[in-house]
Amino acid sequence: MTFKVGDEVTLSTRAGSRAVVEYGPYGPNGDIYLVKLLEGDEQGEVFGALARVMSTPVFRQGDRVAGFGGTEYSIVAGPFTAHDTWYVVKDDKGQHHPHGDDRLTLVSRAPKPVGPTYELDGVTYDLGARYRDKDGDVWRFEVINGEPRGGMNGKDIYGYSETLAEVQQDYGPLIKL
Repeated sequence: MTFKVGDEVTLSTRAGSRAVVEYGPYGPNGDIYLVKLLEGDEQGEVFGALARVMSTPVFRQGDRVAGFGGTEYSIVAGPFTAHDTWYVVKDDKGQHHPHGDDRLTLVSRAPKPVGPTYELDGVTYDLGARYRDKDGDVWRFEVINGEPRGGMNGKDIYGYSETLAEVQQDYGPLIKL
């Protein structure tokens, strides 16, 4: 895949961190790009990345797509990268299937996601959004066992992850991105 300066990409080698292409391609095979991290402890760091660890999502969750033969699906997960980029799609019967992005065409975009909300100390948080803390780290939240818990800089969220209240207390204020 070829990228251009200004493209926002996801890096599979950095837990899905977002970066922006600053220069490239270059190198003997023309597959290296200079990218700048957009989030995390190393936000602003510029380094070389191989094209094979970079991706730009073609589709997002909820998009309607058509496969070969015109069968329509909804995107439920992805993108994932092994040798190629692929998504998990759901047909109208509720069956899930893996599909390569080169075999799908966009039918309609999903509305911009708005997640569930949670109120804490009089502030309403959109749990579908990402938030930047006082140190510049980026957090996302999920409700686990009735409690919003957070993951920082692309890390997975577990039942023992920090609660939204703990994150707000220790790293707030949280600014919605």
